[in-house]
Amino acid sequence: MVKAVELVGVYTDRAGGPEKAQPKTVRIELYRGELIGQPVASSEIAELFWFGERDDYFQLAPSIANKILPDLLVRGILAWGRRGP
Repeated sequence: MVKAVELVGVYTDRAGGPEKAQPKTVRIELYRGELIGQPVASSEIAELFWFGERDDYFQLAPSIANKILPDLLVRGILAWGRRGP
């Protein structure tokens, strides 16, 4: 369960997938809120994992690595020590 939901931003970038495939664009509406309880994968989400500042950014979807993380760092929403890959 989540409460106090707030829109963080809307991001558009190329979708992940094979580089030789026809490029596709993804639009992400990112929200944040207060998490109550443990998150559980459901519906089309098969697995959840935590990603931290010391993890490899290249494991992320392009939209997250290229647009979302840099924006969250610049705006101070994530207080990580580095600024990107």
